Amino acid sequence: MEATVSIELPEPPALAADETVTVDTSKGGIAFEDYEGEPNIDYLDYFIYELSGSTYTIVGVKDEYMGMTEVILPSVYEDKNITAIASGAFEGCTDLERIHIGKTYKSLSESAFDGCISLERIYFYETDGNLIAPPPTGLLDGAPNSAKIYIPEGANFSTGYTWSNYLERFEYFS
Repeated sequence: MEATVSIELPEPPALAADETVTVDTSKGGIAFEDYEGEPNIDYLDYFIYELSGSTYTIVGVKDEYMGMTEVILPSVYEDKNITAIASGAFEGCTDLERIHIGKTYKSLSESAFDGCISLERIYFYETDGNLIAPPPTGLLDGAPNSAKIYIPEGANFSTGYTWSNYLERFEYFS
């Protein structure tokens, strides 16, 4: 016959009125609010990659990470830069609200965020929009009409021909 032991746990101490708790929502490296586009591999395991020439493209998200709500895209995989996002790469990420795209990214495909029905913000950290090639149309196909593209204050995205199709979606951050 097995005995059952019951132990009553004490209540956790209350926070003082002026005390706050900061929760780091990142995977373990840099916090989202501190990210500035620098090389990063915090979320490397979340994605499926395909070698394209001498760089990698994100082609999908692993099933176990489909429920993520915010992510910083990794910059390097197997000692090569990750520079592109394929069409449908985030398909099925219905909870994804915010995505941070670092300075290594140079190409984005049409419908890359298809099915991201909760997407609110896409952050770019590159200040020269001419260095990033979006599709002429359809980058945000499958995302809500309210989804915004955040670029650094002072960034120049308005001179790029294809970016001109997305100007109404731009917001600035510092």
